[in-house]
Amino acid sequence: MLAPSSLISHNQLLGNNFYQTSMLPKLPSLNSENYINRELSAIEFNRRVLGLARDKDIPLLERIRYVSIVGSNLDEFYMVRVSSYIKKIRMEIDTARPDGFTPEQPRSHDP
Repeated sequence: MLAPSSLISHNQLLGNNFYQTSMLPKLPSLNSENYINRELSAIEFNRRVLGLARDKDIPLLERIRYVSIVGSNLDEFYMVRVSSYIKKIRMEIDTARPDGFTPEQPRSHDP
């Protein structure tokens, strides 16, 4: 076991400038222009995958796989994300997220 005097401190190892915030990357501000709503993004993704499933130029088995992907994604979406929104609405949580939406808004959004 090493003696405490022989251990190197983090500051010695990394230098005293390690913890300066000027070295850290600047994060984007938390406003709706910098973020997209993940629920609406998931719905749009499923819409594109379903479009591939309707494309008659794609072989039938691949189209069936696309339908399966959409079905699985929508199961997860309703079980997790929609139920979370319903809980927030029932608890009357109306704080907007960084994407600018409150729990009530995505339900009434028309893409």
